[in-house]
Amino acid sequence: MPQQITKNTAYDNAVSLARQLLPLAVSAAGAAGTFGQYYALGNETLWAAHGIQRVAGTSTYTTTTTTISSGTSTTVINTYTAATLVQAYRVSGTTTTTFQTFAIAAANGTNGTVALQNFTACGTATNGTGGTNLVAGDLIYMLNGTDATATTIPAWELSITPLGNVTA
Repeated sequence: MPQQITKNTAYDNAVSLARQLLPLAVSAAGAAGTFGQYYALGNETLWAAHGIQRVAGTSTYTTTTTTISSGTSTTVINTYTAATLVQAYRVSGTTTTTFQTFAIAAANGTNGTVALQNFTACGTATNGTGGTNLVAGDLIYMLNGTDATATTIPAWELSITPLGNVTA
């Protein structure tokens, strides 16, 4: 077995700047099923949770999103059909953080629609700031909504935190 050692990278190293998409096994159908589990290997930054619907849901959901830009706000109402809701969580020690629920719908045919959920703690990504910091052993996972038929391929968008230690 290869030896595991602790490594870190400079703040401007390409390894720290690059975001990686970590896809996981497809979820089972059914309400509140756990899927998309990942344990952080070191100091990492969690940027987003993604989902691709594999089997269409049977539910319809309406979401309202309000964005603020240049002092004005815009509200968008989206209706998702053949959809399911997904909830993302982080467990760090004894603290559980619940992220915003997001809908995944099969609007683009049999391969589904990629649904992107940026975490509410994610700041501006243009200058490398934002995201949710993870430490070694933190658990991130997703739960199915109440739809009985939908299955989802989950994926986490992560990067190594600059100057953070990672076991490799």
